Amino acid sequence: MEILHCDLDGSQNGVIVTCLKTEIEAIKRDFKLVEGEKSKLKNELKRTELQLENVESDFHFYKDGHLPKNISDNIHELIKKWRIDDKPFFFTRAGKLVYDMLESENIVVIIGQSGSGKSATARNVALRWITYGYDVVPVESVEQILEYRCKETKQIFVIDDAVGKYSTNESYVNQWERLDSKLTTVFIDHNAKLICTLRKVVAIDKKFKAAKTCLSDKACIIDVDHEDNCLLPEEKMSILKNHLICTEKQNEISNEECKECCKGQFAFPLLCHVFTTNDGLFLRKSDFFQKPFSYLNDEITKLHQQNKEVYCSLVICMLFSGKLKVKLFSVSDDSDEEQEKNKRKIGMIAEACGLYRNISRQTLLDSLLSVEGVYVESFGGIINFVHDTFLEAISFHFSKVNPCVFLECCDIAF
Repeated sequence: MEILHCDLDGSQNGVIVTCLKTEIEAIKRDFKLVEGEKSKLKNELKRTELQLENVESDFHFYKDGHLPKNISDNIHELIKKWRIDDKPFFFTRAGKLVYDMLESENIVVIIGQSGSGKSATARNVALRWITYGYDVVPVESVEQILEYRCKETKQIFVIDDAVGKYSTNESYVNQWERLDSKLTTVFIDHNAKLICTLRKVVAIDKKFKAAKTCLSDKACIIDVDHEDNCLLPEEKMSILKNHLICTEKQNEISNEECKECCKGQFAFPLLCHVFTTNDGLFLRKSDFFQKPFSYLNDEITKLHQQNKEVYCSLVICMLFSGKLKVKLFSVSDDSDEEQEKNKRKIGMIAEACGLYRNISRQTLLDSLLSVEGVYVESFGGIINFVHDTFLEAISFHFSKVNPCVFLECCDIAF
């Protein structure tokens, strides 16, 4: 109703007041909406300005010779983990050789048998070079070396199993060959250094040795198993005692028993970790070091019989090539083809391990994380075996007890 069209004799006062109140309330509501939108816009403006500030900061940070912030943050977290893992490390003569060679050489390749401490040595040496002003940059592929290289910045790159884990991967070798000229340019500069690890079976492969790469042509190769570099008795004792101290077991074993343990010849650094983190194997004392795989197989058999959830979760990790994404265990609608495939695979494995096919994924995840630090480790949403030896042991055991399921579910790489 419009007031100008109303009579002013007072007969419609009540109607006019009601209309005015209604319009006032409507105006108030509109005003509140406008104020709400204004507040939202202010908050959105603040967020956008903050994003712009962060982008500009990242841009200048990258322009000044640094890695992009997200990559730098991930590397920083990984280096923190390396420092924790490095606590029981003992600096052996092989480690000193790698460290010293980096002063004159820009590329060092560490070769040795599985479990000989190649990766631990590479990481320890790289961490030591931080004192010289170098940034440690772990990489998983040769392309990442070129991607993460920052000119005018001192960087030391570390890569494990550079051309294959169990055998020479021709695709990896081809990538190294294709990028060889660029890599040569990168590592002419003493500001850039590279430490690689290779299993000996790969290092002596004719396909690798014949390839024209900086790893075979321009690198200093150090064999940690060579008689000049292999572990001395006193080094073994120091490695074992460091692990005992880190796990607070130094008072649970005599010096004589330690000497007997040090007579073990195979994969001694790895066995020290396994020995001190597994209470069952620790009780075996020196017998474990003499027959490690027999006892490890016994432990896995016990898990298979007495803790089916842990055994099943380890098998799942193994069948995903030892690199299992945590999100695989999350509850989802399993709508797409890949999710359905994974759901079916997990169900088959669970049933083969003596569990219900529809067992809770959270139960399996909790079971896997319960052996973190013993069999597996987690970082960045990925669960890995502590060492490939565990992957191989689980693979061997499951393939014996459930060969059909193993062949149907396993990665073709097996």
